[in-house]
Amino acid sequence: MKTLKKILAFLPFVIFVIAVVLIINISISIKSHKVPKVLGYSYMIVETGSMKPNLEINDFIVVKEKDDYQVDDVVSFYYDLNGDDIKEVVTHRIKIKDNNHFVVKGDNDEGTQEVSKENIIGKVVYKSSFLGSIFTLKIFSNKNIIFGVLVALLLAFAIYQIINIIKMTEKGKDKGSQD
Repeated sequence: MKTLKKILAFLPFVIFVIAVVLIINISISIKSHKVPKVLGYSYMIVETGSMKPNLEINDFIVVKEKDDYQVDDVVSFYYDLNGDDIKEVVTHRIKIKDNNHFVVKGDNDEGTQEVSKENIIGKVVYKSSFLGSIFTLKIFSNKNIIFGVLVALLLAFAIYQIINIIKMTEKGKDKGSQD
């Protein structure tokens, strides 16, 4: 029972460290104009109709990084759509595979793109229109608001833990003075 109590007492610290690592990861990704990855997974909202009817505008998708991709896999990748040296995230289906180079095309698109494996973020492994409708609400569409809420929650959690540590320290002092 004492071991379980020690583990439960340590658990908030572990959650705090994981939250800090996630915030740092997301911050670095956003600053470098990349999609954040957490344990090999990225999360995105579909912005165009190029993959209709398979993926609709505002669908929430989960993309998993893979070692290998096959023809007919739906993948998200970085691609310079406008020729302005700014790579944007695109999600299309692999039509041709040649070693580590792929020809991709949207299901509802005429054009194709050539993509190398190093520009592929991952394969779409999950989609949800319901989650997409929630995440595309105005409050969730601003990355600064989301980041601010996460930081505020993390700070509130840290303050809560500091108060608990102070209370435990005071109880320990009280116990020591009674002995």
